[in-house]
Amino acid sequence: MAKNLELSALISRIKYELHINQAEIAKRVGIAPTYLSDMINGRVPYSDSLRGKLIQEFRLESGSELNFNSEASSIRA
Repeated sequence: MAKNLELSALISRIKYELHINQAEIAKRVGIAPTYLSDMINGRVPYSDSLRGKLIQEFRLESGSELNFNSEASSIRA
């Protein structure tokens, strides 16, 4: 399975915008950091459920997972 570029870009954007690490992202969506890494690197499938959790937890625009709304962009962890 190839690296999941959509998830990788999404996680990178969250890390950049909110100044948090991958382990904190995993914690906030309720999964193990290693499981998130496995999804990013294509070792396990990226689920719609995780996509929904990321959109909800980080207040992303549902139409485009890489567009943060203004409220989420101002959040600093």
